Amino acid sequence: MTATGDDRVYDGGTDAVILPAGTPVLPSITSGSLAGGDTFAFTESFTSKNALVLNTLNPAGSANDGNGGNNYTVTWVSVSDYFISQKTIGVTAVANSKGYDGTTSAAAVPTINSGSLVGGDVATWSESYASKNAGTGLSLVRPV
Repeated sequence: MTATGDDRVYDGGTDAVILPAGTPVLPSITSGSLAGGDTFAFTESFTSKNALVLNTLNPAGSANDGNGGNNYTVTWVSVSDYFISQKTIGVTAVANSKGYDGTTSAAAVPTINSGSLVGGDVATWSESYASKNAGTGLSLVRPV
């Protein structure tokens, strides 16, 4: 069994799936075949859930042959050099007002306006004014 290549978008997991539908990517039989009536339950997964990390896809699973898979000798072949790409989200600064205090700090916290964070991921964002000077119509900026 050889893992099937699958670059994909970050979703917080290691399963090899085609997003956004979540269709599993399955390893392929590269030599031999299953005997009539036998089936397989194979999967593959990335070595890391993180985006922009060079990953290896690892196949796993078993043959359903009425003999616990013992009618087959399976050689697992991993494939490397696959990436999970970053998920795109949009973030917008939130309107903020304050009295002059000599700093660029803003109490407001930016919000997600498109897309969403995945699973238990948490964002720690802040915003600040482009200038410490008093005035109206000042721009709020994200930190660099």
